[in-house]
Amino acid sequence: MALWEFLEHGRWCAFDKQAELVLEQAVAFGQTQTTARFYNPRLGTDVDYVYDLVSMCQVSKLAHDDQCPICLEGFLHTHDDFEKCIRLGRCGNHHFHRKCVDNPNSFARGFIICPICKERYGVETGSMPTGKMIVSHIPNACDGFHGTGSYMIKYDFHGGVQVQGMPTPGKSYPGTSRIAYLPDTPEGKKVLGLLKKSFSRGLTFTIGRSVTRGVDNLIVWNGIHHKTSMTGGVANFGYPDAEYLNRVQKELADKGITPDS
Repeated sequence: MALWEFLEHGRWCAFDKQAELVLEQAVAFGQTQTTARFYNPRLGTDVDYVYDLVSMCQVSKLAHDDQCPICLEGFLHTHDDFEKCIRLGRCGNHHFHRKCVDNPNSFARGFIICPICKERYGVETGSMPTGKMIVSHIPNACDGFHGTGSYMIKYDFHGGVQVQGMPTPGKSYPGTSRIAYLPDTPEGKKVLGLLKKSFSRGLTFTIGRSVTRGVDNLIVWNGIHHKTSMTGGVANFGYPDAEYLNRVQKELADKGITPDS
């Protein structure tokens, strides 16, 4: 049998008889983890892997009637399915068919979210077109933040042609620009740092359908809401909005962007 575990950055580790032997030897010395060097046919070279004893014991207890929670099919139904049984390393006893998790939208970028517990593996990056994020400080205050200045964020994108990883490779898209605002407060500065991280990872924008215009293949926001006006309130995508800074941090965290990650 060949059980696989996802590690980081698109690497898989095979749980095989050789790995089991390494772990058995580790037990004899009272270890809970051990490192071993094995040949990885996917990489064509020897690779050092860190094996976890508890994880290995959990994998070895995979029952004949266990099912993949994504497709609801058993792991032992065919030899091929059994070979492609995987366990995501930090999730506990969560097993899937490799074909159900290993897809162009996740594994190809070295990033996976466990479908059960939402544990994140790797760093999520997006296919945002190349652009600029320019931050400047202005003296004007956002409504609700009297006596403070503000940060003005300008995003600029030239038009181009979609590449691999975008919805329609080879299809052109027009350029665009956006302006957003944050209050110059400790919390606003924190959000600004997170937005910079989001932009550097290509997660702020994406190529998709504009809901307001009903047009495909445009540069659109990618689920991280911005305040595009300093006034006008929530209805006009502006301030005041007492919960905005907390809300946008939650949206950023959902993409793996926090002060520590």
